[in-house]
Amino acid sequence: MATTPIQRSDGWYIQVRKNGVSKSATFPLKSQAKAWAVETEANIMAGKFSGVADKKLYDVFKKYHDEKSPTKRSGRIEQIRLQYLMRDPIAEIHLKDLKDTHFIEWRDRMLNGTKSRKPIIGESVHRYVHIINPALKLAIHEWKWLKTNPLTGVSMPKRSQPRDRRPTLEEIKALCFVLGYEQDTPIRNIKQVVGAAMMFSIETACRQKDLCSILKTSVNFKDRTASVEWDTKTGKRDIALTTEACRIIKQVMLWHDGPTVFGVTSSQIESNFRKYKAHAMVEGLTFHDMKHEACTRLAKYMSIEDLARNVGTRNLSILMIYYNPTAAEIAKNLP
Repeated sequence: MATTPIQRSDGWYIQVRKNGVSKSATFPLKSQAKAWAVETEANIMAGKFSGVADKKLYDVFKKYHDEKSPTKRSGRIEQIRLQYLMRDPIAEIHLKDLKDTHFIEWRDRMLNGTKSRKPIIGESVHRYVHIINPALKLAIHEWKWLKTNPLTGVSMPKRSQPRDRRPTLEEIKALCFVLGYEQDTPIRNIKQVVGAAMMFSIETACRQKDLCSILKTSVNFKDRTASVEWDTKTGKRDIALTTEACRIIKQVMLWHDGPTVFGVTSSQIESNFRKYKAHAMVEGLTFHDMKHEACTRLAKYMSIEDLARNVGTRNLSILMIYYNPTAAEIAKNLP
């Protein structure tokens, strides 16, 4: 509501406060101040002074997709998710009308599915939220399109339980067999490289993108180290190599003339691993599960701090997700 006009040396001062919006002005005449107050109050009620841009949520997603995602290492995956969000009904909501209820409806729609899309698990909903939240924060603080974040306070589904799957010795042997990988056999094709990459991951806890980024020039056989050029947080890190990891590098780097040790891409490893995993009749195993096996093995030889540094994580609680010894394995170390 408007305050009573106050006469000052420079004219009649008046202030309007409504719906969290505050406006003030000074006029030569009292009647002008009152007329301005009526008009300003009406404009506030109409949302003209809300501080919210005349745009849709689609515009937030699109700007983030075009300007921010390309600067990230995982930007392509993020852009795919943003493209889906831009096709979702929530993208058509005007920012001035956007409320927490819209995100509640979106959350439930993602979990329950629609005619055109299957339902997704809670962990996947969290992946979308990890994109939406920073986009909304930019819209508030940098782009000045929003005043508040309507996603704040919306409860999210429980996260999935962390995986604790490790390959058995029999599964490793079966996979090496179908991939044609042997320790004393020269590497001649990509499927054998995938076998070597799998064994290297078990020795070092390297992910697909990690091991694909290792340059031949970064390998130091004397000190048993190599540099991972791809890292989401540090950009680059050095890793310690076991004797077996050094042997694998010497074996695999001879099969091609490229700059990297393995000479393949992450997608090539992923597609071939899935294909030959089926041939080996191994179920429920992913290439990333090799990291679980590696961390569990390496923990016998490294302190938890050294293991965290070698794996490339600063959060020890995250590291514990990959440390999955069985009770029988722990019992062997007990008196």
